[in-house]
Amino acid sequence: MRKQSIIPVLVLLAALATAHAASAATDCIGCHGKETPGAVADWKLSKHAANDIGCEACHGSAHTGAADVANVTMPTPATCNECHETQVAQFNKGKHALGWLRTRRCPPRTSCRWRCATA
Repeated sequence: MRKQSIIPVLVLLAALATAHAASAATDCIGCHGKETPGAVADWKLSKHAANDIGCEACHGSAHTGAADVANVTMPTPATCNECHETQVAQFNKGKHALGWLRTRRCPPRTSCRWRCATA
């Protein structure tokens, strides 16, 4: 009987988490749709967007507006490794990882519009 009563609670928690991610992404899109529309377009076409993974998952939650833009977290391979261990291991074996280390910039993406911070 106890297992049956926890299932609705788990479903509710999953729904709330999804709603929060979608809400946070909507907040980001409001500003970044104007400031960095290419990045927003890339995200909308991504698997992250299709799976309700919002901006905070990779960029943190410290940046909420123009006044605190210095608080944004720019993803690095270490950030990606939190969810994508296999892909990061493959990346680290390739020549692009060496270039990333030399320039201390974001891993190359064909349509990245972000100005990357140093790691």
